Amino acid sequence: NAAPAQFFDPDVRHAMRSAIEARRRRFGERHPLLIGEVEVFDRKLAPDEYPADPVTIIGQVAQATIADASAAIAAARDAFPAWRDTPARERGDILRRAADLLDERRFDLAATMVFESAKPWHEADGDVCEAIDYLRYYAAQAEWLEAPKAMGDVHGEHNEYFHEGRGVTAVIAPWNFPLAIICGMSVGAIAGGNATILKPAAQSPIIACELVRLLR
Repeated sequence: NAAPAQFFDPDVRHAMRSAIEARRRRFGERHPLLIGEVEVFDRKLAPDEYPADPVTIIGQVAQATIADASAAIAAARDAFPAWRDTPARERGDILRRAADLLDERRFDLAATMVFESAKPWHEADGDVCEAIDYLRYYAAQAEWLEAPKAMGDVHGEHNEYFHEGRGVTAVIAPWNFPLAIICGMSVGAIAGGNATILKPAAQSPIIACELVRLLR
């Protein structure tokens, strides 16, 4: 499992403070819809408020229309067959690389949750650790599940039981673990060969945008 940050270490505290100040400088940024490979900015924007000081707007987030949801479903359906047929080992390698990237950006992602979800440092860092663990866990589980299992013992027959992706998964996530839960719900489906549409909680869309960009 990913080890929690040791905030008693001055260097670690400095890294976290630097990430918080870097995130503060990005207040007010616009965050698009991410549909397939397209970033959609020209939609109604909703302010993302800092819960500890609601007059502070940490970002503006594009709001999807029904047509946008339909476009996301179409893109996911188009992508599904090739992803389903990608070997679990290759899917797992992508997810393990994503876990490494999360680890490299752990303080930036934690700082995002400090502001977006008003999480204390250690809770925000723990959220990142859990997301890293999900990526590695589901990558390994998908490889194990993909291996065919022999079934029965009938003379002249060879039967196998195996798992494969089923299609498009819709992830509608809560707000309380704004990175870990959306990561676990999405990556469990992705690792199993499914295409995924992520609709984050209204209270925490920016960290979801960060995750999707990182997975890309």
